[in-house]
Amino acid sequence: MEGLNRTIDRKNIVIHRKLPEGIKIARIDLTREDVMNSPYCNMYKTVTKST
Repeated sequence: MEGLNRTIDRKNIVIHRKLPEGIKIARIDLTREDVMNSPYCNMYKTVTKST
């Protein structure tokens, strides 16, 4: 898996999560400080750690 590149729009990230009840789509803004309190924070850290 690749991390975020420099040209990505960090204000409009779309995450597709496959759950037992179906696919959940979430849009997040990584430039906001409160994103670190979201359930997607660990997913973001995993993606960016690989770069």
